[in-house]
Amino acid sequence: MIVVSGTAEVQPSKRQQAIELFKRLMSETTKEDGNISYRFYIDIENENVFRVFEQWQSQAALEAHFATDHMAELNRELPKLIAAPPELTRYDIADSAPLPL
Repeated sequence: MIVVSGTAEVQPSKRQQAIELFKRLMSETTKEDGNISYRFYIDIENENVFRVFEQWQSQAALEAHFATDHMAELNRELPKLIAAPPELTRYDIADSAPLPL
């Protein structure tokens, strides 16, 4: 499994536009073959910082995602909305299991 996790800080005046962009991206991405999950979350200490958390069945599925129209829209529109460069990290996960609570 491939996991991608990262953050993007948006300009306060562009926050609602970013939310709408992220919602469209989530809606389309979750329909893709090989996508396990794809969500954005708001930082509880700074409402202008969004975290993306993605899970993919394979690197090939992630690469196909990068070639979609909705990713092209993100790459075109996000630079107009952000306050700082996004930070993303890709993880190759060999195993996972629930943690007991």
